[in-house]
Amino acid sequence: MRRFYRYVIYRLYTSSLKGKDITPVATVIFIMSFVHFAQMLILYSLLYNFIPSCRYLLKYNKTNVIIFLIIFVGLYYLFFYNKKRWNRYIEEFKNESLEQRRKGTIWVGLFTVGSVVLLFITMISLSIIFWPSKPN
Repeated sequence: MRRFYRYVIYRLYTSSLKGKDITPVATVIFIMSFVHFAQMLILYSLLYNFIPSCRYLLKYNKTNVIIFLIIFVGLYYLFFYNKKRWNRYIEEFKNESLEQRRKGTIWVGLFTVGSVVLLFITMISLSIIFWPSKPN
């Protein structure tokens, strides 16, 4: 697994542990799943709007999206959670310097919050670009 991704999990997991979160693993899984789901929605929106031939394949309804999200969270848990591995991440990054921690905070924030903000920017931009025009 890439160092940055391990670092993101480390930061989310340790902050959940320090914050006396009763479900630190679930918190990390939900945050990371939501971030990746937002990234998939960005990709979906771009494909749907810029490649018209994909519109037939990319049709969806709300029920299917909710079911997909639930399955996605479950699969994310199965593939990415491993207590021993996550404890190794803690060991790997526990001696980071204050400067490394500051930079890491910025990168983790950009990755997590930035993905969601980018989703909204993409949706708003595409809504403006592809807004149906009114006949005069």
